[in-house]
Amino acid sequence: GPYVFTQDTLVIYFGIGLSTMNLLPFKSVLDAFDHGFFYGLYHNVGNIAMLVPFGYMLRAIYKKVNANRIIVYAIVLSLFIEFVQFFEARSVDIDDVILNTIGAALGVILYELIVGKKAILKKRTL
Repeated sequence: GPYVFTQDTLVIYFGIGLSTMNLLPFKSVLDAFDHGFFYGLYHNVGNIAMLVPFGYMLRAIYKKVNANRIIVYAIVLSLFIEFVQFFEARSVDIDDVILNTIGAALGVILYELIVGKKAILKKRTL
């Protein structure tokens, strides 16, 4: 058939390539450490860091958009990235969506911390 399960991963044969699909949350987060601590750290932190600028910049540009909506936008963007990867015969992973979303949330928090600190400093100088 066009697909097969290998352990906990769904492998989908599509066209001339194949895509793997992980739908088990935190499976690849933990599996990355099987290749060594630093690889696991690099893989997971990289997926988090990828959307930090997205969350930060959306919050900076659209100040009236609340943080929850930015998180929804991050989930949609991350799902779109995974959708495209499926057709490039790459891996599709729910953990990437989770980690990307955490990154966008951290971007929003970082913006609030920086802007909030500037506002507090500005009030002290008045």
